[in-house]
Amino acid sequence: MASALWTTAAGLGDVDTTCAIAGGVVAARTGVAALPEEWRERREPLPAGVLPAPWNS
Repeated sequence: MASALWTTAAGLGDVDTTCAIAGGVVAARTGVAALPEEWRERREPLPAGVLPAPWNS
């Protein structure tokens, strides 16, 4: 995931949009477990049921 986002960001342009799209594509393929642990720990709270346990706390 991190590699995909850094590669996408290096392309310049509308970086927030292209990274959101790339992140969504990679996450759809790899699942939540592929996100770096630090990213899961630092995310903002989400409504119950959005992520499977143990990340939905």
